[in-house]
Amino acid sequence: LKQPARGGNLGALGIGKAMSTGFHWSKVLQIAGAVVLFAASIASFLTLQKQREKEYLHVFGPAFVDGDCYARMTRARLILDGQAGPVIRHHEFENFPEGTRPHTTAPLDWILVLCAKALRGGQSALDRAGFTLPVILGVIFLAGVRGLLGFLRARWAGAAVFLLAVSPVIAHAFSP
Repeated sequence: LKQPARGGNLGALGIGKAMSTGFHWSKVLQIAGAVVLFAASIASFLTLQKQREKEYLHVFGPAFVDGDCYARMTRARLILDGQAGPVIRHHEFENFPEGTRPHTTAPLDWILVLCAKALRGGQSALDRAGFTLPVILGVIFLAGVRGLLGFLRARWAGAAVFLLAVSPVIAHAFSP
């Protein structure tokens, strides 16, 4: 007769061995290191975005990176002011006098309007939402990448997220 594995039926799962050898500090240190690296990545990303914010806030109003940002903010303003429905299929403020059919997504316009309503302040709230929302989406993106790489058990996940956080391309993608 074979002796049962140490730890009862848990030996088949590999848990009995861990229970018999005691507490593993290496696993705790590995998790703590991953948490600290992820927090440093997020802090670096937020610091870079805060530094870039100074470039976009001017005396004459916000200055966005791309012309599409102005179009999105104009559509969000039209929705916020009640001058347009929830989906804008044609607008005249671009390609005047014929106008254009926007190729952009309405859900992001709605999220901007919801953020502006939550911030309560009319036009200034919409401008703040326009500068805050991309940063929030960037943090969600970094958390999603970290979660996916953790799910895939990538040993370099922390370094990859940190490099993404300080990457100029990612900083531009999630800039207002």
